[in-house]
Parts: sequence; C-alpha cells; structure tokens
Amino acid sequence: MDFWNTAEAAEFFRKMRLKTGLRQEDIAEPGLAVSTVSNIENKKIHVSEKKVRRYCEKIGLDFDQVPKLLEQRKVKEEPALKIRLKAIETVIDCHDPKLGRKMLKKLEIPPDFYELQAYYHYIFGRSHLQNQRKAEKAFFRAIETIKEHPELKRTNLQAACYYELGRCAFLQNDLNQALTYTELGLNSFMKKKQHGNNERADIEFNLLICRVIYARRLGKDGIAKQTLQNMWKRVSEANTEIQLNMAVEQAQIYNKEQMYELAIETILPFIDLARKERKYDRLIELWSILGTTYKKMGDFEQAKCCLKAAEKLEKNVQNKAFTGHTYIELGRLYFAEGETVQAKKLIQKGLKLCKKDVIKYIYGLCSLAECYEQEKPKEAISLYEQALEITKQYQLEQQQQKILLRLAMVTEPINVVKYNHYLEAYYKISVKLENQRKGEQQLKYNVLPLRHKSGDPPLP
Repeated sequence: MDFWNTAEAAEFFRKMRLKTGLRQEDIAEPGLAVSTVSNIENKKIHVSEKKVRRYCEKIGLDFDQVPKLLEQRKVKEEPALKIRLKAIETVIDCHDPKLGRKMLKKLEIPPDFYELQAYYHYIFGRSHLQNQRKAEKAFFRAIETIKEHPELKRTNLQAACYYELGRCAFLQNDLNQALTYTELGLNSFMKKKQHGNNERADIEFNLLICRVIYARRLGKDGIAKQTLQNMWKRVSEANTEIQLNMAVEQAQIYNKEQMYELAIETILPFIDLARKERKYDRLIELWSILGTTYKKMGDFEQAKCCLKAAEKLEKNVQNKAFTGHTYIELGRLYFAEGETVQAKKLIQKGLKLCKKDVIKYIYGLCSLAECYEQEKPKEAISLYEQALEITKQYQLEQQQQKILLRLAMVTEPINVVKYNHYLEAYYKISVKLENQRKGEQQLKYNVLPLRHKSGDPPLP
C-alpha cells in the first residue's frame, strides 16, 4: 500500500495542516478539490501521488520526508501516550472507573498506534466491568486489533482480554463460556522465551487459577487437579491473591476426595497469610472450608468454631456470596446436630446473600430442601425442582445429576409418576457424564425397570 494512503499518513497530514492554521478550503485549487483534500486526510478514497505531493506543497511539507517524519512522530509520541493510558488504568483500578472512562474519552490515540489502540480498548473494557456487555464489546475490539497486527501478541494484551472476557462470563454465571475464554487466553499467552520480553507476566497465573475455579465448578476435577499440580511447582512466582485462591481450590478438591487431613494441612498456613495481608474474602472462604472439613470428619465442635470465626468477618467481606455460603454451611451444621429450626433460618439468610452466585445458590436450595425432606417432602421437592431448573438454565450437569438423584429418593414413597420421571432423567444424565468421562466412548441407554402400581395414572 502507498504510504500516503494509510490511516497513519492521513492523520499526520490532518495534524500538519491544522498546525498551519489553514482550512481545507484554503488548500483547494483547480485539480485539488476540497473533497480530494478531505479524502487525503481521512483515507476514504485512494488519492494519486501527484495530488498528495501538491497537497504537501500547499502546507509546506516535503512529501519525500513523510515516511521518516511518520516514524519519528511515533517514536516521540507513543511512549508519552502509553504513560497516560497507564495512569488512566490506575485511576480505573484504584479510584473510580467512571472517572477513568471520562479521561479515556478525552484522549485521542492516532489510528496507526496499533498497540495503544488495543490498550485503549482493553482499559475501556476494564472500566465497564459492571456492565458486562459493554466490557465484552471493548475487549473484542482490542482482540480484533491484535489479530490484525500479530506482532502485538508480545504485549499479552490478547491474553489479558480473554482473561477479562472469562470474568465477564463468570459474573453472568456462564461457566462453560468462562472456561472457553480462559483456554483461549492461555493459548495466546506469550512467555518470555518466545519473544524475549515478559509483558503482563501475571496474566498467566490469573488465567491458570481461573481455569481451576471454572473447571472445578463444572465438575471437571481432572483439569482442576492437573492445573493446580503444575501451579504448586511454580508457587513462588504467584502473588498472594493467587496463592490464597490455590489453597482454597486445593482444599475443596481434597474434601471432595475425603482427604480431610490434607485439606486441613493446606488451609492452616494460608489462613495466617490471608489474616496478615487482610485478604478478607479469602479469609472467610478458608475458615468456612475448614469448618466444613471438620464437620465432614464428625468434629462438630471444631466445625462450629471455624464457621463462627468466618461469620465474624461479614462486615469486612466484599463479595457477600462468601458470607452467604458461610451461613449455609453453619445451617447445615445445625441440621446435622438436629436443630432444624435454626438450620433453616441460617440457610435462608445465606440464600438471600447468594442469589448472584448460581453455584452457591443451588447449594443453598438443596441444603434447605434436605431440612424439609422428612417433615414436609412436598416442600423439599419444590426446592429441589427450583434448583434443577437453574442447573438446566446454566448447563450445570454435575449438579443436575445430584439433584435428580435426590428428587428420585424423595418422590419414591409419595409420587410414583414423578419418581419414574426423575429416575429416568438421572439415568440419562449419568450415562452422558460417563461418556464424557471416558472420552465419548458411547454407552447405550438401556430401558429402566420403572415402577408402576395399579391405579396410578399413566406414565407421562
């Protein structure tokens, strides 16, 4: 492409003309119409070299020196603009996203400064994290710019954008999409040995811990365990927040595998770290998990001590879903001790705080349903069915499987039609999950021996 018909040249010509104080009309002459001048400055239509040379003469610019001047301009202006963008990013992260966004809108980034264009859209997306749709649009614009200029992959802005897109999906409770974006981010991350620089090196660990969080919540424990195993080998490279998240996720996995002593060993040193660093959201998680671990071991006294410690952190915690989860776990503990009334109150209190976190909300609904199974099974069924609908909405098949089994167990003595329906649904989802576990080696559905008594309504 002719250098004078590029976006960077067009912007340069416009700025040089403005410096002279001339209007487009002042430059126009026979053979160089106002529309042609406009095309030169906006790159709308290809303009011949002869006309551009004449345009340059009119504004006192040496046409042959333009390529060199363009390069000099970039070398001079780009570092200063990058510092301004970094300053705005600090305002967004540490002070006021709305103010940072206003500052961004006042900043003009030349169209040929491709790295800064991508950086601009990335920061703009960060300023909109409370409005995920607008944030996503900005991140995709940044990614598009980087794909058009592959040399920008060295900046790891593309990986950073995919990390933020994963967070946006997570905040919308779309865990499958969140994991997909995270994998794209890891695939696009450029390590130091690949390009001689290590820009945004922290993004790799952010993506890795997100892979663990999203995978575990989706029931993909193999992915979560393997990723954590690799992360522990490099734990010294991780910042405090990442290390605390690693401890949280590792302890959850140990508990699921009934390796309770290992869960406790993992949690205790990181409780001290979280306390010293005043990381209250991680601290409440760690105390809550520790309490749950002791409950699973049958040590209810220690469990209550831990969960009460977590409860006391409520005022310092930013993410109220963590507090909600603590109340749910405390309610489950009271239920295990036979104090059903107090258990229900605590779980209901927790549910109100967990509404934005689908996984915790489902867990709360199922916990409350357990409290009703014996005395009011119909109420328990209703709660389980609410939870089931949410699992279907968000394609949470592992949770769906567990709820279908509980529904089959509760409905068996009181409603054979529903029992048969949920038992068959449980069987089908179990086969599907087993196929996924075995790498899609298909199992065939067999006909289940469904129960049917004389006098019962026909099966649906």
